[in-house]
Amino acid sequence: MLAFQACSGDDDDDPVSGIHDYYIECNVSGGGLDASELTELKSELNLIMTDFDLDAMDKDQAIYIFDQVVKEFKYEFSEGIVGVEGTLKITLTLKTVEGSSVKSSTLKITNTGCTVG
Repeated sequence: MLAFQACSGDDDDDPVSGIHDYYIECNVSGGGLDASELTELKSELNLIMTDFDLDAMDKDQAIYIFDQVVKEFKYEFSEGIVGVEGTLKITLTLKTVEGSSVKSSTLKITNTGCTVG
């Protein structure tokens, strides 16, 4: 019978295996909102992002979920937001827990629709 002993360096953030913990960060700007409104919106969106469990994944899995989140946001804002002046930009960034950016997308929301760019 073979037995393998775990090393103290074995964990979920193993750069050799490519498994990491990830999270999605949101930033907002524009839309005719003042600084306090932008801060409140940013806080609400970042709280929503905590619902997505991106722990112990490889990069491709994390990117897939990130892309699904972007698609869902685009759908949710597809008819725009009433009262937005100009363009509200919501930038979603997929990051490792170490702080490295992996992928970013910006939703550009007007009072009539939403694009991703």
